Amino acid sequence: MLQSKELRASSLAVISLQARRGFSEPNVLWSVDYAPEPEDHRRVVFATLHAFDESGGGYTTVAAMVEYPEDCDPSSEEFENALRDSEAVESLYDLARTVLRTVCATVDSIPQIETEAPRAEYGQLQKANNADEADSGAAQIEESGK
Repeated sequence: MLQSKELRASSLAVISLQARRGFSEPNVLWSVDYAPEPEDHRRVVFATLHAFDESGGGYTTVAAMVEYPEDCDPSSEEFENALRDSEAVESLYDLARTVLRTVCATVDSIPQIETEAPRAEYGQLQKANNADEADSGAAQIEESGK
């Protein structure tokens, strides 16, 4: 069974970010989504942090390849369970938090974002069947702010 301490994040990247000034309902949302199928004992993981308060806020989406030992072949459920308590997710949160605070500062908005990751919503990414569907999915993600 795959253990959370066996997961390693590599190739961390910022995928998107946005900030705005102005009143918003105070909230912090943290979501983590992972690829349904492994590739060479790793899965791509995307994570999005939304943080807003009275001064404004923003969101950022970050990604990483999350690797696990070659002698493991976890199901998606086992991978998600290990991911929930892993340092890999904490590393993604640290990156997202740092980037988000920096971009929010450029518009004089610095929402309160805890140093420890809040409880995340986890999900599995869905494969697009063709290029049109992939483009549509990207547009839907942008529209939803995720």
